[in-house]
Amino acid sequence: MSDYENSPKVPRSARRLSGVSVTEPSGERVKVVVRVRPPQGEETGGGCDVERSGRRLKLHRGTATQPFSEFDFDQVLDESAAQADVYNAAVKPIVEDVMAGYNGTIMAYGQTGAGKTFTLSSIQPDAIGMMPRAAAEVFNAVAADPLHEYAVFMSYIQIYMELIQDLLQPQNENMQIREGANGVFVEGVHETEVRSTEDCLRLLQMGDRNRVFAFTKLNAHSSRSHAIVMLTVIKRQRLADPDWPDAEALPVQRMKIGKLFLVDLAGSERLKKSRSTGLRATEARSINLSLTTLGMCINARADPTRPHVPFRDSKLTRLLQEALGGNAKTSLVIAVANAKEHVDESLQSLQFGSRAMHVATAAVVNEHADLKLVNAELASAMEQHIDSGGILSASLLARQEELESANARLRGEKDAHAQIMANLNAEREAAEAEQQRKLQEHLAALQAEKQQSKQLEQQLQRHQTDAQDLIKAHRSEKKALQSELSTLRTAIGTAEAEKDQALSQLQKEHDALQQQHNSLQAQMRKQAREEKEAANQRHVRQVAELEARLKEMQDTEAQLQQEMERCQSQYQEQLHETQVSALENFALVGCSH
Repeated sequence: MSDYENSPKVPRSARRLSGVSVTEPSGERVKVVVRVRPPQGEETGGGCDVERSGRRLKLHRGTATQPFSEFDFDQVLDESAAQADVYNAAVKPIVEDVMAGYNGTIMAYGQTGAGKTFTLSSIQPDAIGMMPRAAAEVFNAVAADPLHEYAVFMSYIQIYMELIQDLLQPQNENMQIREGANGVFVEGVHETEVRSTEDCLRLLQMGDRNRVFAFTKLNAHSSRSHAIVMLTVIKRQRLADPDWPDAEALPVQRMKIGKLFLVDLAGSERLKKSRSTGLRATEARSINLSLTTLGMCINARADPTRPHVPFRDSKLTRLLQEALGGNAKTSLVIAVANAKEHVDESLQSLQFGSRAMHVATAAVVNEHADLKLVNAELASAMEQHIDSGGILSASLLARQEELESANARLRGEKDAHAQIMANLNAEREAAEAEQQRKLQEHLAALQAEKQQSKQLEQQLQRHQTDAQDLIKAHRSEKKALQSELSTLRTAIGTAEAEKDQALSQLQKEHDALQQQHNSLQAQMRKQAREEKEAANQRHVRQVAELEARLKEMQDTEAQLQQEMERCQSQYQEQLHETQVSALENFALVGCSH
């Protein structure tokens, strides 16, 4: 079982952030790896952070209502990741499955300038992309398998503004997509048999020269088309006797056909940012439309309640029908830029990756038994190659100067290919040396464990001898302790009898004390009642005396009130008499005058 099949299930956070109603697939699904590129030029870093686990990415959204969003993926590679890290995480398991007869798809998705084409197609000796590495992996596996025969064929196409063009034979334009017993295919696509990694590199460079690129504000070398490299690996068991006398009596062989699709999607872009006009703007609208359709297909595949998937709405989704939840093992590489200026585009790409993690796949081994049909197809392909070779020969004879220029260019490419192969071989040798070192360390650890086990056995034997001696000593001690125990039991019996007698005596004393206590309590209650009655009587007498004194005071007050009233009456009478006398005297004095 490959690492792809052992990949973790969809995390809840990714399911929560996807923005669609989805159900987690129970079996295999699309594997998603995120690659973060560092800020470039005038870009401002700090747009996202990768957690130590290597599976979670936090996107900082600046002034948005939600300050940040978190996403969980199968793996998140930070800015320091090399091309080899991306290959091991996303591509290597798929290539291994293709060699076993499965269909495999590697897709790179992200905004323009995020590093998709660099990740997939780079042929720089110090940064070899996924396509050359996958080809090298295929031919390394072929060389390491003496039990099987292999035939490897390569095709290279682009989808430019909904037109399919063969990049190895660019005169073949507007090719059509068909569907047959073996799935969806491009009718009339040119397949070239390749026998080495150098052949693949040469065809990649030939196709890249025919691919549409353009300058935009966001990317000086922006891909304006979706490019798809197709590697077909035919694997059959090698016959034990190649000189079989009767060719018709040959046993029927089972052959496996694995197909690897490496898809470099054109980047989505906003016209306000890219400042594209005219043809560039038309290209951008076509790219965005096809990517929108791809997103709709992902949403439909992730939601089992939606019966219709709009594969036929674009040629890209029609061609990737098997990769999006069909007979293929799919790995998606999301390319994002760690730049605050591109947070919105990064958010859209990460949401697309989260939804893709919910797309289930059902890959099966492509195994065939009809050799005659395959031989006929190969013969037809060979005839096409012969016809193509005649046309090319006539063209070369007519254009000798172009041939010389092409030869010079090919020599330069050959040198570059040699450098790439040297780097790949160096990487492989380094990996083998690392594996050998780990194996030596493992053997040394096993030897140390063996030595430790031997020491432990010796210690165990010593412990066993000591344990036997301890057992003997324990038995003698046990007899002595049993004798002491018998003596102690006798002493305990005597002590128990004495204890019972003492308890009986204490119980009697306790009963006597209890009786005394009860008698004292009765006496105290009687004395308390008597004292309470005496106090009540004294209180009654005091109340009576107070009431008598109060009555006397009230009588005295009444007498005083009567006396005051009498005095007031006398005073009034005297005052009246005085006034009358004064008036009479005043009258007499007046009369005398």
